[in-house]
Amino acid sequence: MIAATRGQGQCVRNRILDHQKSWIKGWKLPVSQQGKSPMLYRLINDEGTRLVLCEYLAGAGERVTGQHLAFAISTYWQSGTFPFEEQPELKDPPKPSTAETQAELAQLAEQRSQIQVNLSSRTAAKWLHEMGYKYKDMRKGVYKDSHEPEDVIQYRQEVFLPTLRALENRIVCWELVDTPNGETLKTIYPANLSAGVRPIVPIVHDETTFNANDGCNKVWIKEDHTLLKNKSRGKGIMVSDFLFPGGRLQVPSSTIIPSLRQYEASDNCLHRLDTQFATWSIKYGGEKWWDGDQLVEQVLKIAIPIFETAFPGCEALFLFDNATSHSGY
Repeated sequence: MIAATRGQGQCVRNRILDHQKSWIKGWKLPVSQQGKSPMLYRLINDEGTRLVLCEYLAGAGERVTGQHLAFAISTYWQSGTFPFEEQPELKDPPKPSTAETQAELAQLAEQRSQIQVNLSSRTAAKWLHEMGYKYKDMRKGVYKDSHEPEDVIQYRQEVFLPTLRALENRIVCWELVDTPNGETLKTIYPANLSAGVRPIVPIVHDETTFNANDGCNKVWIKEDHTLLKNKSRGKGIMVSDFLFPGGRLQVPSSTIIPSLRQYEASDNCLHRLDTQFATWSIKYGGEKWWDGDQLVEQVLKIAIPIFETAFPGCEALFLFDNATSHSGY
């Protein structure tokens, strides 16, 4: 029935049955032998093409990509030369082949009669698989978080969660509401608060880093080989920001806070990315690092003035990660 609904005949039906038997027997599908007959001429078996392929893999190192391999082989097919010295996409290309190799490639190119002009990156990726390469994630090593130590669990269960539970009836909430102009956030203030008790808006602090050696996370790696990635993360930028359930903490539109003007310029190593938000960035490395004092200054001089303007009559509940650098008061 499957073969018939696809407009196929006996051959496809038998292949489906073979796949079924193989899967039931060993949880594996049989490898297709299409295009692998010894009677067929495959371009990867061409002597010159194979030489270009090996030259590329030997010189590319961790910069092996299907696109670059396709470019190298296509250039060889068109001109009979090893193309890395002409390739604009590679910022740090491998060393060009020797003059002897270039001469040998040119001679092999003249010997071929008819051959296609371009190689697709998809076919190049298949050839990399045949050469023993696999597309894998680059792993730096074992990662272990610190969310389950006894002192962290004790603090979370005995201090953090009970505090939030006690303040739950005062916390402001937001929900998406359908309007003629689309979905909008509706602010829901707590009801039946006692006189003098203000609603609470939770403000969450978060930070992220961008480093020079972050690079790509997936590379072509030959079987049983390991690439040595640079251990140093390199120079970086750290961005510190504040968020609440309705979005990022920001100054209301058409509102000016005079006390924040001194932080709009990029004095010393700290810089406000946008005058509307409480975001702060720092280029760290060497003697410049993010510490608790800078976090306290960001909270007192930027985040609190913006909050008081955005949420008049409310009280802020600042929440921070349980990190050593955040233990400043």
